[in-house]
Amino acid sequence: MPTQNYDSMAPLTRSLLSELLEDSKLYKSGQDYQEMLDFVVRLRNFVPFNAFILHIQLFYDGSQSAITGR
Repeated sequence: MPTQNYDSMAPLTRSLLSELLEDSKLYKSGQDYQEMLDFVVRLRNFVPFNAFILHIQLFYDGSQSAITGR
């Protein structure tokens, strides 16, 4: 079984976390934040982190129209 060098993944991990923190600034009001939390709660079969990422993709990347047809 091959071993994985986790040190080589550190820059990618930092980059992804940095991007996530930047994206989290999208929630400028309490209502925006509450809508995100409600979305995450509705996706009970998802890990909350993944539901959060999905919310960003759907509502802030313009992907929602591609998925829902809106």
